[in-house]
Amino acid sequence: MKRLPCLALALCIAAEPTAAQEQLAYDVPRGWTSTQDPQSGLVTLAPPGLQPPQVGVISVYRPEAFAGTAQDFHRLIVSRSTTNARVLESMPPATVGALQVTNIHQQMPDGVQFWTRIYTGRWADRGQAIILITNAPDLLARFTPAADSMMSRIVVPQAVAAPPAPAQPQSAPAAAPTNTGAPVAALPGSSTFGDYAYVAPAGWTSQPSGNGLWIVSPPGPSGERCTIGLWPMAPASVDLLADAQRAWAQVFSGLAIRPDDPLNRTLLVRGLAPQGWEYVVLRRPIVSPNDRESSLGGTVMVAKLGDRDAIVSFFSGDPRHSVCYQYGYSFHPEVWPRFFASLRFRNWTGPAATALAQRVQGGWQSIGTSTGGGAALQYAFTPRGRYAFFGVGQRYMVLSHFDAVVWTSPTFGDGSYVIRGNELTLRPDRGGAPDPFLFRLEQVSEDGGRTWTEKLFLMQPTRVTTIDGTTLHDNEIALERRNP
Repeated sequence: MKRLPCLALALCIAAEPTAAQEQLAYDVPRGWTSTQDPQSGLVTLAPPGLQPPQVGVISVYRPEAFAGTAQDFHRLIVSRSTTNARVLESMPPATVGALQVTNIHQQMPDGVQFWTRIYTGRWADRGQAIILITNAPDLLARFTPAADSMMSRIVVPQAVAAPPAPAQPQSAPAAAPTNTGAPVAALPGSSTFGDYAYVAPAGWTSQPSGNGLWIVSPPGPSGERCTIGLWPMAPASVDLLADAQRAWAQVFSGLAIRPDDPLNRTLLVRGLAPQGWEYVVLRRPIVSPNDRESSLGGTVMVAKLGDRDAIVSFFSGDPRHSVCYQYGYSFHPEVWPRFFASLRFRNWTGPAATALAQRVQGGWQSIGTSTGGGAALQYAFTPRGRYAFFGVGQRYMVLSHFDAVVWTSPTFGDGSYVIRGNELTLRPDRGGAPDPFLFRLEQVSEDGGRTWTEKLFLMQPTRVTTIDGTTLHDNEIALERRNP
């Protein structure tokens, strides 16, 4: 029984309790006994007549500071409760009196199963969790009426609006955009999951995964399936990279990190979305403890939305061979650029990242080689809205055993450009239709954050040729900043 309160519910690592220690008042069910841990303040309510190995207790946790909504707090507690466990069944959130409630059936790493009923209340600047936990479904059904009766009599104080946060001085770095401005609307055709709005890749299907959502690709030529995961919001700290480390450990719990090698290393990415939220991407090569010869890829993106973090994961085969990866760390070009561009968050009203247009200015280049040829691309963008483009492609052709020829095809381009949100449109001077791109500006590190390379990603959306109607799939190029 002493193991029970910290039963991998992850509430043992909850945030520090509030200073005032105000908490929800409740009545102990008739015949139940109440004990309190003097160090943690955890209160355990035990029913009469229960004999080992039967388990059934109500754990009343201390309140903790929380600035989000009641729904956000409930999702946070459910997420903590399943951090180190496999969710076998769960029910949609409901209410009992003034509290929110969710039932979870989960299996611990040692194979033990538990049936829990999670209640949460949120008021003022804090929230509190109360959890009924049992080790058999009939025990959950047996004790739920007493627990529900106890919860239905709890009075949750009316929420009091918190005073607005003081404005930061203009000289302070904008580490987290302030939630001011117009709400960011979801794109047409978007699907939703909690506070997320997104456009699923064509042909992909969605399926629940505990408290999260998997978005799964159809099998590729090798049978591989790529998987995007959406997870409940989590409280944000001042260190977004540390938040990404914690999120990665939770999402890929039970998998081991493969030692880095030159072709398969840990990558860090940091950037700012056009909607004003900053984000960090962490990609690591991983293996299954049961199959050390396996090689998988795990990626987490954490986006900071004021005092909360959005968590998006990506799971695939070995990044060196997986069709889910392209350009060193990004996902398959038909997936991630378009999915990232469609991503929106409910209740996010941060200012647009107008500084992105300034950061695009300057010179960028991409140089690639392959058997049979190579190519070099260079772009330059000026503060006056003008651009210059230079590209060289080479193709090597063998004419005989003794002779070879190199075909060189240079191209040039000049014109104006316009940036609106995450769209960069080139308008060439020589005429022709405008050339639109979806773009991202990011910094990438392959040495644990000691050095960073600034990259500009340009993706041309899917289009159809006018000659034979062939569909050209999304194509993304990665350009690096040219030093003056």
